[in-house]
Amino acid sequence: GAEVFFLHERQLCVSASLRQGTELLTLRTRLTIIYAAIFGLLLAGLSFASYRVLARQLDDNATGRLIELTDGLHGYLHFDHGASTIASNQNDPDQAAFIQEATRYYQIYNANTGDLVVQSDALEPLGLRFTAAEVRAFRDQPRLQDIRTDYGAIRMSNSLISSAGETYLLQVGVSLNSVDSALNVFLRTLLWSV
Repeated sequence: GAEVFFLHERQLCVSASLRQGTELLTLRTRLTIIYAAIFGLLLAGLSFASYRVLARQLDDNATGRLIELTDGLHGYLHFDHGASTIASNQNDPDQAAFIQEATRYYQIYNANTGDLVVQSDALEPLGLRFTAAEVRAFRDQPRLQDIRTDYGAIRMSNSLISSAGETYLLQVGVSLNSVDSALNVFLRTLLWSV
């Protein structure tokens, strides 16, 4: 009888110690899961914030460059009887590089009639020709706008130039493909690091 009691008592002790071990293991497991979840949330929040900061900075840089190109091009444009010319010193490599960049994606409309005066070769295949009503709307509210094309996004500025009693709408654009590419690379890097 004493052997059976001792064996039964021993099973109870082993059973109790296993239950305590399981409770400790469960507590450790719970804490590990909680810490992992908190760390994951912090990492996701930091990643999202980093992405947003980078996106904002790249967007601001593209806008700043577009404004520089638009403002600079105003100084080189001249109009004679409805035709536009760009007056620059072709022997100055900095000026030539600036003019080339500023006129890559540009077009000029007569702001009153909506007639296209000139359009760059790079802009023509994108199909960005506007109606007279659209040109008048841009004239009335010149602003920046992002346009999606088959070749990627372009940010366009709209500004007015007056010459010899005529008003012209100058549109200058910059490609946003480099911005989109940089953000995609950053996003892929974030996803691979997680």
